[in-house]
Amino acid sequence: MDEKEFLREKEKLKDTLGKLKVEEKVLEESLKKTSEHYSKDSYVRAHILYMNEQKLRNLQKIMEKPYFARVDFKQDDEDKTENLYIGKISVLDSNSQDAIIVDWRSPIANLYYDGRIGNASYEVLRNENS
Repeated sequence: MDEKEFLREKEKLKDTLGKLKVEEKVLEESLKKTSEHYSKDSYVRAHILYMNEQKLRNLQKIMEKPYFARVDFKQDDEDKTENLYIGKISVLDSNSQDAIIVDWRSPIANLYYDGRIGNASYEVLRNENS
């Protein structure tokens, strides 16, 4: 990796950590407000509280090393290349729902595990009812 690419990746890591901090604050605020929004149904409130606490713990665990690989992905019919960062968990931007980090167990992460340097392919199977 040349120095220019290294500096881009260093900036990407800084940007990712900033996004993770934002997601952490969103979850913390959500945890504070959960009891206000779901006071009628204690089971729902407890489940949402549990799920958000779990997400927050997982997010905090990966702060030191949010991802371990990058896959550059380009669909055949598009010009734009998307950089996918693979880590231990998936993290979505709470506003846009775009992937910040892709879970290493997701099917698209197989491009990293099965691929080699150079071109690789990934086939998407679509449900006929979609």
